[in-house]
Amino acid sequence: MNTIVKNIKTGKEYHLVKSTDIKTSEEQFNNICKICNEPPILLLFKGLESYPRTKAIDFVSWANEGWNHGSFFVFLVVNPDSDLVVGAVDIKSTDSDAEIGYWCSYNHRGLIRNCIEQLKIFAKDKGYRSLFANPINDRSVAVLEGSGFSLKKDCEKVYEYFL
Repeated sequence: MNTIVKNIKTGKEYHLVKSTDIKTSEEQFNNICKICNEPPILLLFKGLESYPRTKAIDFVSWANEGWNHGSFFVFLVVNPDSDLVVGAVDIKSTDSDAEIGYWCSYNHRGLIRNCIEQLKIFAKDKGYRSLFANPINDRSVAVLEGSGFSLKKDCEKVYEYFL
C-alpha cells in the first residue's frame, strides 16, 4: 500500500507506505531516533530512558521482518518533502482480533486518525474481524474515539473497533 493521508490539522498530504518501501539512510535512522525520543513517544518504550539510534535500525529491520513473514504489518508515514518517516501505524498479529499500535512526531500531529482509517481498510481487506488498542494518554484516546473505536465492555483501558 502506498496511499496519501492528509493531516487533519494542516491539510498537508503525506504518504502511508509499507515499511519495506522506505528509503533507509543514516538520516532516516537519526530522524526515527529523534522522534522516538520525544517525551510522549518515549513513554511507549517502557523501561527506556532514551531511545538509542541502534533501536531505530532494529525497528526498521523488525518492521520489514513482519512483512517478509506475513506475521504483522507496519506502515510508515513519510513526509514527501524529505522522504523521512514521521510516524507509524501497525497491526501486531494475524489474529482475527488484532492489536494496533501507532506513534507520530509532535511536529506532525494530526495524521494518525487518517492513518488508522487506512489501517482499518487494510484489515478489512485481509479478513480481520476486529482491531483493538491500549491507549496510554488522553490524546491517544481521542484519536481512537475519532476513528470509531469504543471502550471494550468489561475493560477499563482497551478500545475496540469491529470491521
